[in-house]
Amino acid sequence: MDNLLHERVFDEIRTRNHACSSGNARYPSDPNSFPGALAEPEVQGWRLNLVALSARYNLYFAATVDKIQVFIPRDVRNTISGLPDLVLDLPISQRALEVGGSLDPDLPHSVNNMKIGDLGNLEILLVACDDGDVIAYYTHMLDREVQLLKAQQHATPPVSTIRTQITVFALACQNPPKYRDPNDDFESSINPLDSESELEDSCEEATADHIEATVRHRQGWLISDRLGCGRFYSNVKVQIQLPPEGHNIPSVDFTSDERGDVHMVLAADVNGNLWAFDLFGASISVLPSMKNEIVQGPGDINHMGWGVVAIPRSMIKNVQLPHEALGLWDLKAAWKFMCNLKPFHSAFDITSSVKEVRHSSQLHPNQPISLKTALPYYRTLRLSIPQLEHTYSDSDGLDGVPFNGAKAFKSYRDKCLALLRPDNPAFWSGEIWSRETKALLDSVPFLNHPKLSEKVSHLYWEWEMLRLDSEYPVRFLKQFLSISAPFRNEIKLKTWDEVEQLYQKKLKDPFLGKNAPLAIEDSRSVSRDHCAILMCHRYDISLLPPLAAAMPQTICHNLLKQDMPLHVRQHLTHYDRLCMQALIPELSIIVVATQAGRAALLTPTRMPAVMSSRGEVITMRVELILPLKKDEDSHRPVAPLMGMAVAPVWDGGRGRVVEGEEWREGRKSVRARAWRLFLHYMDHTILSYELFRAEGEEEGGAEELVVL
Repeated sequence: MDNLLHERVFDEIRTRNHACSSGNARYPSDPNSFPGALAEPEVQGWRLNLVALSARYNLYFAATVDKIQVFIPRDVRNTISGLPDLVLDLPISQRALEVGGSLDPDLPHSVNNMKIGDLGNLEILLVACDDGDVIAYYTHMLDREVQLLKAQQHATPPVSTIRTQITVFALACQNPPKYRDPNDDFESSINPLDSESELEDSCEEATADHIEATVRHRQGWLISDRLGCGRFYSNVKVQIQLPPEGHNIPSVDFTSDERGDVHMVLAADVNGNLWAFDLFGASISVLPSMKNEIVQGPGDINHMGWGVVAIPRSMIKNVQLPHEALGLWDLKAAWKFMCNLKPFHSAFDITSSVKEVRHSSQLHPNQPISLKTALPYYRTLRLSIPQLEHTYSDSDGLDGVPFNGAKAFKSYRDKCLALLRPDNPAFWSGEIWSRETKALLDSVPFLNHPKLSEKVSHLYWEWEMLRLDSEYPVRFLKQFLSISAPFRNEIKLKTWDEVEQLYQKKLKDPFLGKNAPLAIEDSRSVSRDHCAILMCHRYDISLLPPLAAAMPQTICHNLLKQDMPLHVRQHLTHYDRLCMQALIPELSIIVVATQAGRAALLTPTRMPAVMSSRGEVITMRVELILPLKKDEDSHRPVAPLMGMAVAPVWDGGRGRVVEGEEWREGRKSVRARAWRLFLHYMDHTILSYELFRAEGEEEGGAEELVVL
């Protein structure tokens, strides 16, 4: 059996059904090589996400300059051919013709960003263009168009074209019950809205100039009356100007209230600020970000904000161990005592966990292998401990008795992990591991064999050392996170040695007296539904917990940064920014991608309640990085990422989530769920994965999956 610390402390998200549709295969370099070959479509660089997947229909969208190509993934391998099933020529407004484009004056109507979301009961594809046009299509109409195209040509009109005065980068969709499209009950015959009359002429406008100011209400015109109470006025435009420290906004998202109704608009700007605009209070405020904690590089661009995502409570995964919440065996490495953050000078820091992500590398595939990186904690802590073989047999001289070591020690490992829970009184006792080891030896007398007893002893000491390494961090965090917020920054501890010295003085609670009653500001949430907020900078990310005034942020530096050889760095460095995000609610996964070509799968987590008396401790962990190392070596092109898209695995239209049959092969019944993820590169290579969690397995069992 492998050393226990060679495994991660949690079961990661799993992948299957990886496929690669290479750009050369989709668009051969010589179009004359065979009949029907296609010329490679042009793609604009330095944009945001240019692809999307429908969650309701088997449709994939890719933007090529000022057109949208619509594809149907062909088989269970999610094959995307080079020939689109439908091409949408995007309409252009008169105002857009007058404004032009700032990124490419010769192609002003190029697509800059795309997003899929729900508008009422229907799904829409939202498209933003360089010249300011924002266009929406109903996906059910596009699906019908594709199905009818073989019979005759159709021309699907957009749902709406919204004219703006500047280039649009950021898009967001929200589907609260009270905000519905007036036509959403007429799926079979939906007419596009006339934006000139419906959206512009009937709009009223409000503006504000600085951060503390509430939008000035016109006499007899209250935003709260129109939006917050009756909400009958659906075509009201509220416009607000950022303060001088604000800048271009590449990403926005919505938060909701307890009923699911839209509450605030979140915005990340390229100065690294995080803004919150209260739609019903009509006020704007700045939220804490990690921009002052980021090490600046050439040109001071590392702090730039490129993405913001609101994470609903339902997505946050409950865990039993602090180690599991942070994705690290080494809790000491996951806490930063002094950092330049607000409102607290300390934070969770999971940067070191990136090295522990399996099947990934911080070296680009083209980087010489001679460049070595430090071994992660779990491979160095007990590297000298002998390994426990999976199976012993008569060839090992063990009296001819075969023994499955993996199965026996998995049960032992599970018991030891349960004892690591901070709400278990046995956690604080050094006797628990010896007691469990004795129970293991009593249940499997074969382990008393001289060839095995020494290795069992090593295993015992490994768990005991892990407990000792965790004891002070867990005790400190439990007490520190229960301190009243105003007192927290007064504690000037800088190292774990100082923490250990405190507890060696036999102080049961060195922070006693600072644990004041829960203050009103401690319990105030950034959103009425207590969502968390993820903000992405160029290389770094931060998670703002719902109780931002009471709980620390979680930060991670250099999430997807790789060492690259010079020729690759010259091609990809200026694209290396975390500007693509997507949520997979059913799997509790946030996908964050860099245009340099990789994507990280993150899980927001909730620590056990015993970790703080002042409220929930919300943090996150890094699950996986795609492409996997073997796929990166084989298939990842030296090209920027054109876009990233996620959707439930297509099941033929029977539902949004693939569900397998119940399997009862000697273990619990398991229902399989899977989502698909596409990484589309600018050379038109598409890498696809299916993602799923294998939870509820019995010992030795493997998750059963259904491929359709």
